[in-house]
Amino acid sequence: MNIILGLICTTIIGTFFVNCDITTKVSSFIPTQTESNMALSEESGLKIGDEIYKINGHRTRDVTDIQYELGLANSETTDVVVKRDGKLVTIEDVRFPITESQGLKVMNMDFKVVGEEKTFVGTLKYIGNSFIANIKTVYRSLGGLITGKIPLKSMSGIVGVTATVSETIENTTMSFSDFIYFTLSLMFLLTINIGLFNVLPIPALDGGQSCACVFEMITKKKINEKVYNTITTVFFVLLLIFMAVVTVKDIFNLF
Repeated sequence: MNIILGLICTTIIGTFFVNCDITTKVSSFIPTQTESNMALSEESGLKIGDEIYKINGHRTRDVTDIQYELGLANSETTDVVVKRDGKLVTIEDVRFPITESQGLKVMNMDFKVVGEEKTFVGTLKYIGNSFIANIKTVYRSLGGLITGKIPLKSMSGIVGVTATVSETIENTTMSFSDFIYFTLSLMFLLTINIGLFNVLPIPALDGGQSCACVFEMITKKKINEKVYNTITTVFFVLLLIFMAVVTVKDIFNLF
């Protein structure tokens, strides 16, 4: 249900709030405070007209992909593959403006992309790409937490999310339409995160129950109910402990 709600939110955004077909082609650069008065990525070799094809080895289909890959790089530089004059060109060690965020080095886009005339096909493409991009974001972020690439302190629960949203609203001047867009985007991210987490093959979640049903269908054997209930209870307690740890961390970060 959460995933369906997320799809509805991104459909509304793509239909009513995105007024052009967004590409990954560089249209202009945002100069940084350097002696050359050029954007860092421009100094590194990016050019106007380049179509961002891959960042750090991962395919980029829209701006969401670009922003995510830059944010997850956690490095001073990253390799970028672009389409230039019909050919794929690899540009190594591209620099972008960096901000520190909860132990991560987050790269930021210092260029704008081309927006083309809005079409029905383009809107469908935006909806599909946004949906897929956020699914990848959830699972790759989870993988990063498990492998240690993303530190646990960068994870936030309901307290941390609420604090971030409140700070954003307080420090940003929004029109009514901007506020609706922001709200729908937030709903999209939250519902997708909750929905995808719930389908993980973990006992106590819907995904674990589905795996148990599939196991019984394949083996034609009934899982011992007492054992299954015990395992489910253990994982449920572990999830509660994990949620409590994240919540306490978020509370401490408020001060």
